[in-house]
Amino acid sequence: MRLVDEDGNVHEDEDDITRVVCNYFSDLFSSSLLLECDLNAATQFIYNRFDREMVDLLSSEFTSVEVRAAVFGLGPSKAPGPDGFQALLFSRSLGMWWGKISLGCV
Repeated sequence: MRLVDEDGNVHEDEDDITRVVCNYFSDLFSSSLLLECDLNAATQFIYNRFDREMVDLLSSEFTSVEVRAAVFGLGPSKAPGPDGFQALLFSRSLGMWWGKISLGCV
């Protein structure tokens, strides 16, 4: 199997492919635009709205089991996200690689 990264480099080694996939999804789902003041406002809203037990639950680290359930629970033909891809692409792609990437990416 081969994978071409965003710089055009071809990767054939399984560890390299895993790293490229992890980096891609880490970059895709992270934001450098989130400002500290926005985070504080959102956090304050949560503290005012929910009891302590719920805040602790919402603030806890998510697990690979939760991520897998979210990804594979998406309707396969639902409207595409901002990237234009339907959930079917992610569930099929991640299905092949889940055991290898879940621990490194989650």
